[in-house]
Amino acid sequence: MLRQTVPSRVTSALVHVLCRWMVGLLLALAACIILAAGKTQAAPGDFLFATPNGGYLFGPSGVAVDSDGNYYVVDSQNNRIQKYDSTGKLLLQWGSPGSGSGAFASPCHIAVDPAGYLYVTDEFNHRVQKFDANGRFLIQWGGPGSDSGQFNQPEGIAIDSAGDVYVADSRNARIQKFTNAGTFLSQWGTFGTGNGQFRFPADVAIDASGKVYVVDTGNYRIQYFDSSGNYLGQWGSQGSAADQFSSNPQALAIDRQGDVYVVATWVTVFSSSGTYLRSWGTFGSGRPGGLMPGQFNAARGIAIDSTGKVVVADTGNDRIQFFTAGGDFLAEWDSFLYGAGYFRNPIDIALDLSGNLYVTDSWYGWVQKLDSAGRFLQQFGTLIFPTGIGVGHSGEIYVSDNDASFIYQYRSDGTLATRWNANLLTAAGLVVAPNGNLYVVDTSPSQIKELDPTGRLLATLGGTGTGTGKFRSPVGVGTDYRGNLYVADTGNNKIQKLDQNGNFLAEWSSPHPEGVAVDLCGNVYVSGGQTVQVFDTVGNFVGALGSAGSGDGQMLAAVGVTVTPAGSKIYVVDNGNHRIESFVGFGVTGFGISGLAEITAGTAATFAVTAFTDAGTVALGYNGSIHLTSSDPQATLPSDVVLTNGRGSFSVIFLTAGTQSITVADALTPSVIGSLGSLTVRAMEVPDLTVTSSHIGDFMQGQLGLAYTLTVTNRGNAPTTERVQIADVLPVGLCLTAINGDGWTCNYSAASCTRSDPLSPGQSYPPVTIRVNVAKDAPVTVINTVSVSGGGEVNTANDAATDATVVTQVNQPFSIWSADTAPVVADSGPDRAVELGVKFRSDWNGTITGIRFYKGAGNTGTHVGNLWDSSGKLLATATFTNESATGWQQVDFRYPVQIQANVTYVASYHTEVGHYSADLHYFDTERQEIPPLHPLADGMASFGSVYAYGPAGTFPDRSWNSTNYWVDVAFMPMTIPNTIWSASVVPAVPDSGWDSPVELGVRFKSDFNSTVTGVRFYKALGNTGTHFGNLWDSSGNLLATATFTDETAYGWQQVYFMPAIQINANQTYVISYHTEVGHYSADEQYFTKAVDAPPLHVPVDGDTNLGSVYCYGTASCFPNQSWNRANYYVDVSMQ
Repeated sequence: MLRQTVPSRVTSALVHVLCRWMVGLLLALAACIILAAGKTQAAPGDFLFATPNGGYLFGPSGVAVDSDGNYYVVDSQNNRIQKYDSTGKLLLQWGSPGSGSGAFASPCHIAVDPAGYLYVTDEFNHRVQKFDANGRFLIQWGGPGSDSGQFNQPEGIAIDSAGDVYVADSRNARIQKFTNAGTFLSQWGTFGTGNGQFRFPADVAIDASGKVYVVDTGNYRIQYFDSSGNYLGQWGSQGSAADQFSSNPQALAIDRQGDVYVVATWVTVFSSSGTYLRSWGTFGSGRPGGLMPGQFNAARGIAIDSTGKVVVADTGNDRIQFFTAGGDFLAEWDSFLYGAGYFRNPIDIALDLSGNLYVTDSWYGWVQKLDSAGRFLQQFGTLIFPTGIGVGHSGEIYVSDNDASFIYQYRSDGTLATRWNANLLTAAGLVVAPNGNLYVVDTSPSQIKELDPTGRLLATLGGTGTGTGKFRSPVGVGTDYRGNLYVADTGNNKIQKLDQNGNFLAEWSSPHPEGVAVDLCGNVYVSGGQTVQVFDTVGNFVGALGSAGSGDGQMLAAVGVTVTPAGSKIYVVDNGNHRIESFVGFGVTGFGISGLAEITAGTAATFAVTAFTDAGTVALGYNGSIHLTSSDPQATLPSDVVLTNGRGSFSVIFLTAGTQSITVADALTPSVIGSLGSLTVRAMEVPDLTVTSSHIGDFMQGQLGLAYTLTVTNRGNAPTTERVQIADVLPVGLCLTAINGDGWTCNYSAASCTRSDPLSPGQSYPPVTIRVNVAKDAPVTVINTVSVSGGGEVNTANDAATDATVVTQVNQPFSIWSADTAPVVADSGPDRAVELGVKFRSDWNGTITGIRFYKGAGNTGTHVGNLWDSSGKLLATATFTNESATGWQQVDFRYPVQIQANVTYVASYHTEVGHYSADLHYFDTERQEIPPLHPLADGMASFGSVYAYGPAGTFPDRSWNSTNYWVDVAFMPMTIPNTIWSASVVPAVPDSGWDSPVELGVRFKSDFNSTVTGVRFYKALGNTGTHFGNLWDSSGNLLATATFTDETAYGWQQVYFMPAIQINANQTYVISYHTEVGHYSADEQYFTKAVDAPPLHVPVDGDTNLGSVYCYGTASCFPNQSWNRANYYVDVSMQ
């Protein structure tokens, strides 16, 4: 058995004295900072204030965002403007009820001009007031009336790029335009329902092009005008359709793409011309904090910040809500902020071994996890009134619920592991002891209950009383590393110390204690009231942190407290201010940086950094991390630097010449900083290469030998010193035929050239020319990309360039022979009824749209055109109409027929009288008149020219004297279809075994309006029988069906719809196939994440729509069930 060694009195005393000295020094330093600087080392930095102090909202009606990301809210019913930073912290407020300058009578909307000045419509004072960004009144204009420059309840206001001001003069049914000094410029509008007329216009906004959009509230519509008031268009009406308004629209905002966001009962987004795009939100009202995100009640304001967030003034609910541009909820500001990193009535706090924080929030009933700097990490739990919290040795989290008598155990990832009924009346504080057992405070019976990690009751300590070992309404409990307990005996105003068996050891006074934490030195931190008191292990007072208030380092109700093991950092739940405060115990007030005063750009320079106390001495106890920033945005800086005993060093490489500076800040307390300015950075003498690509005019599909000119220039201040390489990357649709340049050594296969002769500053090398052929299916725009490297340069930011090139599209079908080609023998004389044709191949996939033949004057009667595969299967037929007497004739198939590249087909026509065109020995050799189509030469795998006597529809399979009967096709190339999975993809489980007849499918969306041409699925050897492919909309309506034919034994199979089906962008569809025998492919747990194969996307199972779907049935049925997130390898073919 292990033998316990008892340390000597001298050793124990020394450790105790040293620990007391360390904590005393840290607290003394903190106290010194409070007295000397008027602020503590509290680090609100990344901790978010859940209440914007004094910034309670009452009927907010307007919102605007300045270029620094600050938010200005028109707090209408409070008759004031409130300014917040991006986290919701109140920066400034101004205004009061009245009619004097800077006072308001129901302010309505606000706008910010490019210079940062603010304009507010003061509705019932019938005026506009102008302020600077600090709320200082500048000017006003207006007054009640209907003359130019007067107002009758102005509401909306907007500023254009020139700084002119547009005001929605609501009760005068007009828009007025002013200079930013209030000088009247123009007006438009009268009361009515016609174009350019209004019924109570409520808001106005300006897009990037200067168009003016007006919310015509009483007419349930949006009208837009040019900047002079000329009517351009409108949309909207009263109704319940997606593009209508069920209630009066109130406000609008325009994003950088020109989309228009309108708020009424909900938010609706339109294109700049009024096309409906999307909407979100519902009606809802109630007390702040009790509403669901995305509910609105008489919302009157909307804005979009520089990051694209949509900000809505939810007027009737006294709050501001934030959304993504797609309508996903982000956060809300009301009297209390709601969302990640915000608190309302937080109670307790605990630390894990990684330094992460866990906070119980009794109002919202959840636990929030933060890192040591207060940055939000996670939120979990659905509790009634969570109070105490503790973290076990393996990272498990224990939470007591005051209203449920339960203890909840969560895994480290926040998922619920278990819970148990601990028979608690009023659960409060909780701590995990070193042996893994839990101690839970039960306040009402004044007891501490000891539980093992499975929830089994081991002991009950205490009971109501005032003596030792008895408690009155205890709240908090802590434990030291020996397992001793420290109980916040709240009702008795003292701390009691017990051993792990509950035996009394010591007690000392502390006014209304609530939280208790103990560091490894045995120092006891007690929160209560507006302070944290610190005692040694036997209750001697060491010091206190905090004071009453809402400023940094102040508290209104200190409840939970926790401390890092060494006591270097203390975290306090400031319940009254709904926040967490952090006190840094290092005693550091700033940093000093030393190093060279003059540096050459591009050269590493080393600097020393020292942490100092308020007294100016080195903070020897500081072993923290510092974060570096520089005035040079191109500078290379290290990641956070760790100081040891208050000292450290780092290296910086500056790239921008001039006067620069370096600033360091404590990584956990950004307000503790140091800087070194006036560093002289000399310019580097290095080359700086740039490259350009240019071309002349537009390209055209099928053109040959076109050119790009590539030019390398030295923009630096020194010649090149190394080999220079230029490389070109051609886009799809262009084919390289040559690359060369004077003095360059070029590599055709790599599309690159090199040279080593120096290039002087300001000079360019002779250009490189590349020659290209344009594919016949090249897209409308191609982008050539060129880059340069080498030369000894340092700056590589400008080493690449692109050259966008327009490609004129050739939309006419391809044929073997052009319209001006004619036979030598156009009429071979009379003959029997005969089918005449030509065998051909295509270089590309595409469609045959019709049949052509050359007609002689005697070739009368009815002619029928046919398309066959090489085995004689008839693919399409059509009767010629409206023929001319002679020359080329053409008939188009009702539905074009898809053909595959490099596969042989037969095009033919039938004549009843002979008189066909016939040039003998034409096909003795292969003829390639007009690629991509190729008639076959006689003597190849099969004949080129073919014929067959008989009635119409006889497959022509004979040949005579390599004769050309002048039969042709009309061919349109087809781009490679889009699919979710490529042909090389193979399932992990291609055959899942026998099953009942079943329909298997996948849900998908497309980024663009597109055409679905068919269905694909992966087939196993056992998956025999007839298969049917189907396309459905999301409601189960069958859009197309087709039967698979010519299947292979296994692998990917495909069938085409006739005709192809048009689908809409961003709408959900289902593609499926039916098998009679099972044996389908099935990879389970495949759709744990979404599959993106742009423009096609499959949602992850668990989203609004399932990814994989199936249904059982002897015939095709709409698949709408899912199992184990399996992928059945069903795919779509889309153009």
